[in-house]
Amino acid sequence: MNFSLGYSYTSEYYSNLEKELIGQAWIEIQNRPNQEEKVENGSMKIIKELAKSFVRKLEFNQDGIVDESEFKSVIYYFINFIDPEFEPKERKTPKIDNTLPESLEYHSYDQSLPICPDIPPTLVGYLNIDFVHEALSYPQIVEKNTFLKPGGRFTPSHCQPLNRVAIVIPYRNRDEHLRYFLEYMHKILQRQELEYQIFVINQVGNDPFNRAKLLNVGFIEALKLYDWDCFVFHDVDLVLENDKLLYRCPELPRHMSVAVDKFNYRLPYFSIFGGITSLSTDHMVALNGYSNQYWGWGGEDDDMYQRIKWANYKISRPQPKLARYKMIKHVNEKKNAPNMNRFNLLKHVLDRMPTDGVNSLNYKVESVDLLQTHTMVNVDLLYEPSIATGTAKIKMPGFT
Repeated sequence: MNFSLGYSYTSEYYSNLEKELIGQAWIEIQNRPNQEEKVENGSMKIIKELAKSFVRKLEFNQDGIVDESEFKSVIYYFINFIDPEFEPKERKTPKIDNTLPESLEYHSYDQSLPICPDIPPTLVGYLNIDFVHEALSYPQIVEKNTFLKPGGRFTPSHCQPLNRVAIVIPYRNRDEHLRYFLEYMHKILQRQELEYQIFVINQVGNDPFNRAKLLNVGFIEALKLYDWDCFVFHDVDLVLENDKLLYRCPELPRHMSVAVDKFNYRLPYFSIFGGITSLSTDHMVALNGYSNQYWGWGGEDDDMYQRIKWANYKISRPQPKLARYKMIKHVNEKKNAPNMNRFNLLKHVLDRMPTDGVNSLNYKVESVDLLQTHTMVNVDLLYEPSIATGTAKIKMPGFT
């Protein structure tokens, strides 16, 4: 494989990369010490599926393998994914006792009201979502959503909601996207008769973007305010096109953005767990949330996929005809450049999982603003360059 910098990768490059990944990973597995008897044809099938989806993801994002070191990291990522005991180490369960905060408020519904129905009666189905018109201003959004409480919170007035759902958005410098999101999603969520609140977790400063750590912050900060049942972690540039996809609390970790227009409404790769996901509080506890170590673009969703696999969960996905989303086009942010350390991090997901997540979350809240359309949490993630580049051991301070 000839490695090169830049993004001028051809279809032939990706085809050759897939073949080399399959071949090299198979050789490495066959050469495992004292494990020849464990090598089965099933391993090759898994390698082929993993390599195909991995390379397809790179091709979608016009990304590639930068150098030989990164290539080797990917090989070992495959091996650890297929056989997490390749480097035999004791599996430790994350400890997050006393990490979750006490909620400032707990739900209390009018018991004289009926329970909201399983299928809300006012759902529309397919929606006409467009981003051609100018996004509404915040005052205009407020005018169209008169039932919102401060913080962008909504509770049905005519029935007791089945679920309490915190919508958590990792965010920086996407004001137009946020206004489009609020314009459409408030109406959708209200028709679904949820109790919900929209939390926008804004990373202040100019450090590399850390999507996963923002999701952990949103989880903790939302729980500080209310006893939410579950969390929908939602990219701000995706808007639902069919309101019959209910934002209800899932029994299993749920990947929701199955069919996005950017990908011709097809699942980009089988192990995807990014874009829009839904997890209960119990799921977040079992998984120790997301990793805090992914500064820059890429890797955090693959990390979470491995955590889910380790915890013996299966990922649930709604039908594509329901889980349709339209993506708002945007120019990639310079401060969200690809994370060059992501494959090295992915090699040791299960080693880090017990101590890298909610139980080691370190950040500083600058302000929590209960706006009428949403709750804005401005947060300094306390960037540590040595960790982002893989040159120091992970520290485990408590969260602020």
